[in-house]
Amino acid sequence: DMEPEPRDSESGAGASSSDGLPRAAVAKLVKERLPPHLRTKPDVAALLSEMAGEFLQMLTSEANEAASAEKKKTLSEAHLLGALRKLGYPQLAAECEAVGEAEHGAQAARPL
Repeated sequence: DMEPEPRDSESGAGASSSDGLPRAAVAKLVKERLPPHLRTKPDVAALLSEMAGEFLQMLTSEANEAASAEKKKTLSEAHLLGALRKLGYPQLAAECEAVGEAEHGAQAARPL
């Protein structure tokens, strides 16, 4: 395995690394989903940002391999769902598939 690259130690609320999601957005998501009586330490948003970035890199890498194997230059929903399953997240893939189907149905029902 490759060694992780050293990260910048600055951790301002709006800061983000090149590999992570914006920390302010992650902090907001965490705050919205936690019960009101529960708080987190300031470094939790930074850690979740890095973890989410790593997960997205793994997911897109796996999806890219699938697309390349099919000689496709564009990642599709099917590539991403397959990547989730291959990475060991079949339940998440099923939930995403259900959300995608609901969204496609809602778009089809919209008048032009």
